[in-house]
Amino acid sequence: MKKGKNTKIIYSIKPDVIVIGDKTFLRQLIINLISNAIAYGKENGWIETTLGTEGEHAFLSVEDNGIGIAEEDIPKIWTRFWRKDPSRSHERENNMGLGLSIVKEVANIHGGVMEVESVLGKGSKFVFKIPLK
Repeated sequence: MKKGKNTKIIYSIKPDVIVIGDKTFLRQLIINLISNAIAYGKENGWIETTLGTEGEHAFLSVEDNGIGIAEEDIPKIWTRFWRKDPSRSHERENNMGLGLSIVKEVANIHGGVMEVESVLGKGSKFVFKIPLK
């Protein structure tokens, strides 16, 4: 039996944020971002998920204090099947290296963008921005 990570998840959700999009695809984007934050998070770590608006865009931010991503690897994370260390794929069941490529494609389909900030060993912040209704 795997030991849980005991991750604290913090939500900050602005009410009445309305966007037009494919509910199934947008749900998958959210699931992928939060699942990655959990999978690559630290034991007893935290994840902060924020939904809000900024100007003419809605945004979803998923930030963690996990393992982070090396600066030179950030452009590669959106590539299908890319994994930093394929030998560690057993750590995430069914990890095919597709999650973030799907996230990027869903953002593009909806006229949105994906942004990422990360520091190796300190954590990552992924932000999805999409035009408001």
